[in-house]
Amino acid sequence: MTVRFPAPPQGWSALRWEVGVVFVGIALALLAQQLADNLYWRAQAAQAKRNIEAELLQHERDGYERLSVQPCLKGQLKTLADRLSRGSEDWIATPVAVNPGASREAAVRAIPSAYRAPERLWPEEAWQTARSSGALNYLPDAVVANWAEAYGRGRRIYDLQDREAEGAARITALAVDGRMDASTRSELLGAIGEIDHDNAYIELAVGQSLDELRTALRTIPAARRKNGIAGRLRVQREFRGACVEDVPIRL
Repeated sequence: MTVRFPAPPQGWSALRWEVGVVFVGIALALLAQQLADNLYWRAQAAQAKRNIEAELLQHERDGYERLSVQPCLKGQLKTLADRLSRGSEDWIATPVAVNPGASREAAVRAIPSAYRAPERLWPEEAWQTARSSGALNYLPDAVVANWAEAYGRGRRIYDLQDREAEGAARITALAVDGRMDASTRSELLGAIGEIDHDNAYIELAVGQSLDELRTALRTIPAARRKNGIAGRLRVQREFRGACVEDVPIRL
């Protein structure tokens, strides 16, 4: 038995035309949506790149700042260790030498301290925002991998910095005059050794970070990068004095 469907009122040709028009309309709508999505994510990726590069510029300034003050930090630790090793019961205050009138940072941090390293945040808000939004999926894999290494290094430096700060708090007593027995001297020498260990690892990690940032920030004008670094070193020179080193800047 043959089943025959009734022809549409205007014929099969007209129906095919109408179906074709609907199909083309749907296809064009999908293409338009895809184009809009692509434009949106390209804009999101471009903004994420700008934000991440601005954040990593801070990492670069933090890194060069840390290297520039290493002679100050190492010199202070050596001075403290040498004086503690002499064994006298009378301790003469040995605070970090600063110029409180030279900068806002010095004025805020004018309380005597036996050891004071730069305390930087090594921020990663832009990176985390880009990860959660999906914008990183629209950027080259090699670029994203380089950023991931740089941020991972920054987190490790931040953690070491926290440990270093805890050690610095333990030796605060060395910034003021006082009496000191052998047990206390031994404990403080141990704390200085731990700070020195953390400082050495921070110096190593900062060097590795700057190598990674050299690639991550290669599209940023060198003049902009150098100006930011120079400004940070100038503040440290005003704060700490002549012990701040002119480190070679390699971009």
